[in-house]
Amino acid sequence: MITSYPFPLYCEPKILSELVPSNIKHFYYPGAVESGGHDGLTVRVNPNKGDAWIGTFASGKFGPKTVSGIFSTPDPARLCVVSEGQAYIVDVTSPTVYETLPLIPIIAVRDSEKHQLLIFANHTELLAIGSNGIAWRTERLSWDGLKLTQITDDVICGTFLDIQTESEQSFTVDLATGAHLGGASLPF
Repeated sequence: MITSYPFPLYCEPKILSELVPSNIKHFYYPGAVESGGHDGLTVRVNPNKGDAWIGTFASGKFGPKTVSGIFSTPDPARLCVVSEGQAYIVDVTSPTVYETLPLIPIIAVRDSEKHQLLIFANHTELLAIGSNGIAWRTERLSWDGLKLTQITDDVICGTFLDIQTESEQSFTVDLATGAHLGGASLPF
């Protein structure tokens, strides 16, 4: 499990390994319903203002090479929970207000404090969220096997196996815009 709080957060989240009986509202995602749901990562959220709540976030069931953890986002009122490759962004004081990210499975999460972005990678592309939601999404960067290798103040770099040349190739993504150099040259 990963916990990363590069940005301020209006709550104290904690991953729970087991549930104990309590009067705290318990929401299941997706759906943000209290009637029950699928197993996944369970998190207790203690907002700076408002009532504590528990969320069980259904796992993406994409396997052990995917990310699971909790992350702060550039919006301090929103928490990111990734459960076995499925990412959820939830309002810390209104747990029924949430969204699932349209990128699966999540295999890496990085942050850019300079650009105020939380960046997600799957096997073929990147998606970044800022304080107002999705900031950018790259075009397809690889056919499969994307790996992030470096992040600087202004770019994020990675590699992939080019199936046409059977060699490792690289790409660079501009953090301000999501534009890239390198990567897969042909749609597959």
